Amino acid sequence: DERRIGELADSLGVKILRVLGRGRPIGSVRHVSLASRSLPALKEFLRGEQFYRRGLWDSALVHYDRAVAQDSSFGLAFRRMALVLGWRPATSGGYRDQEEYGQRAVMLNRGLSPRDSVLLLADSLNLHGQPSPLSSDDNRAEAVLEEAARRYPDDPEIWYTLGESRYHDGTGNPASLDAFERAIELDPGFAPAYEHVVHLEMQRGRPDSALRYARAYAALDPTDVNAPSLRLVALVLDSGGAGAPGVTRAIRSASALALYSAGLDHLGLSTDSAETAVTLLRELATGRHEVAGAPPWVADSVMWPQYLATGLAFRGHLRAAAGADRRLLADPEASPWSWLYDPFPSLSLFGVIPDSVAGAAFRRSLEPGEPWEPFTPRHFRGLPWWLARRDTASLARFTARAAGVAREAKSASVAGRARLLGALAGAYLTLARHDSAAALLQLESIPDSLCSAGKFSCFYGNLTLARLLAARSEYRAAGDLLERWWWQGFPDGPMLILALLERGRIAERLGEREKAVESYRFVADAWRRADPELQPYVTEAREGLARLARRE
Repeated sequence: DERRIGELADSLGVKILRVLGRGRPIGSVRHVSLASRSLPALKEFLRGEQFYRRGLWDSALVHYDRAVAQDSSFGLAFRRMALVLGWRPATSGGYRDQEEYGQRAVMLNRGLSPRDSVLLLADSLNLHGQPSPLSSDDNRAEAVLEEAARRYPDDPEIWYTLGESRYHDGTGNPASLDAFERAIELDPGFAPAYEHVVHLEMQRGRPDSALRYARAYAALDPTDVNAPSLRLVALVLDSGGAGAPGVTRAIRSASALALYSAGLDHLGLSTDSAETAVTLLRELATGRHEVAGAPPWVADSVMWPQYLATGLAFRGHLRAAAGADRRLLADPEASPWSWLYDPFPSLSLFGVIPDSVAGAAFRRSLEPGEPWEPFTPRHFRGLPWWLARRDTASLARFTARAAGVAREAKSASVAGRARLLGALAGAYLTLARHDSAAALLQLESIPDSLCSAGKFSCFYGNLTLARLLAARSEYRAAGDLLERWWWQGFPDGPMLILALLERGRIAERLGEREKAVESYRFVADAWRRADPELQPYVTEAREGLARLARRE
């Protein structure tokens, strides 16, 4: 009967998948339920799985497409098509097709194993924001995946999906590294699980672990879009820096995408003394590298100096950053991607951008005709600058304008962004008027769920809140807040370093020696050659390390 055919198909599919994965364990097959009554569809799906594991998105998509052509009710194949398009959004309809296939997969969530059904439930929550029966937390999909990981602790795909959810949830969740590491431990041959781990290890100041994962990934002989950049990272880390023999040649022959990904995504938070990431981004800015196949924000040559400026600013070279990015700092309209990795807000906060220039840029957000979508441009990121200068008039005007936009917005994204920025502006206004107690309550009342509309704005807001809590000796609450939020500050690089210094201070107060050492060392290493006005922070970090060493 039909049910028996389905059982045979599932059994055959699992056996085939095990044979195809010989030599590289595929731990997830013990729970998989392919749920197709068509053996030709299963055959195409399983071929697609092999390409998916290796990151060959185009080939995987061809076979998944053939699978659904054979069986239009094959929900797991539609889910894979959506995931593949998420890895390559710049082509073939991109995000539009990704959402369409994701919707179809969710609609076909029937007759599946509990394991597969829960993955599609999480997808559904991400697509529709529906409440979860498992949790009342803001991030319902993540709660579903955490429950799935408890039910299926040996399933690498669930751990990988949980890691992706944590990494991209908009609130900042360093626990994503734990999930990715568990996925790799269970299935070392699954290439997509390696995408973020090098970056996350660098973020934690652990270059040795980053190198270990880069080596393991390179040993898979991967062919996905991340392969050239992670191979370059492995070569650079293994050789001890960008100036090592053979490395210079590899850098000069790399594509623009490989340099961008290695310099910003993987090594963006590296603190090596040679500042290897800056070397890679400086090479990108020369304009002599292949751009074929790169997404538009990487192929746009106007942006290359800004990516270099981001690397310089993170390492405390503020004036050099301003000099590298003159065109976009003066005219953000020169590129449609100028909002991405824009150093202007940080350089303004540190006084490198003249106040007259910064003030004129940020005042644009007060004008009624300025759109609030699709992304938050530079002039909507001036709230911290106004707070630093106690500009209560501008903060009050922005608060009123945001309230009006939130009331009249025709899209949920604009309404959410307006509510978030309006709440932050109101709290900063209160703080600028020297009422820190009331400002603390206002900041605490902003829900994390709003931060998907502006996570970088939330980073500064939560750093401000942590400082207020620490000033009241509420160190545990301040530390917990920073633990969840400090890493969201990378595009505002210099502020991330200050957040790490605050994290070190609080950890030392709490007796959390390892965390304090990690934070102080990161600050001291990242800014070892920073501009003179930043050196007092380096001195403080080094003194903290010395104190902790004496107590050991």
